[in-house]
Amino acid sequence: MQNEKGIETLKGGITLASKVMVEGYHHYERWDIRGTIRTAIRRCAFYLTKGVEEKENIIQSTDRLLVLIDEEEAPKRTFTYRT
Repeated sequence: MQNEKGIETLKGGITLASKVMVEGYHHYERWDIRGTIRTAIRRCAFYLTKGVEEKENIIQSTDRLLVLIDEEEAPKRTFTYRT
């Protein structure tokens, strides 16, 4: 039962991510120009439609998605340091 609730929650998150992570996301002019994040979102959504029996693939694809997002954002971040 808890796994099903988790999958439903993750489905909602992936749906929202797919809607907002488009060109201009966080005001980044060149967001996901290679399409790797969009592909990872689709892969994650595919496994989510399969349900609990794809739990390991869901975990792996979600982890990969988070890594890709981080890799995309990291060079675009501007850090300011207090001295």
